[in-house]
Amino acid sequence: MANLDNFRGDGEQSIPNNITTWTETGTHATAAVTVTHAAETDKTHYLCGVAVSCGHAVGEDPDPCLVTIVDGVATILAWTVAGVGVKDVGANGGSGVVTFPHPIEITEGQLVSVTVTPEGTTNRVSCNAWGFTNDTRIE
Repeated sequence: MANLDNFRGDGEQSIPNNITTWTETGTHATAAVTVTHAAETDKTHYLCGVAVSCGHAVGEDPDPCLVTIVDGVATILAWTVAGVGVKDVGANGGSGVVTFPHPIEITEGQLVSVTVTPEGTTNRVSCNAWGFTNDTRIE
């Protein structure tokens, strides 16, 4: 995620005091990985994007991944990314990146989590999710 501390370039803080940015990161050797930004009382999370990767053995095609976004306990979005990675690069693979031009608003006081589940044999699953939290609800 871009450094938003001073994107105006004038030396002044450009993020309101009631906004905090965050990034959650996780990896697993062979199974699904879930990254979670914990619930905060009276605050609202906004998910701005995710980057996912499912590695594979050298010489094998990349594995597809199922990406699931959860608001509290309810799944709000799920999709399959086919063949995320690059053939013949082993566990390093490539990544699928989705940025939301209008951040996904999570229910006030609820956690947001992103799970990446490999749909084949894999040797590394990775997920990064980023967004911001607002002390007040944006209507």
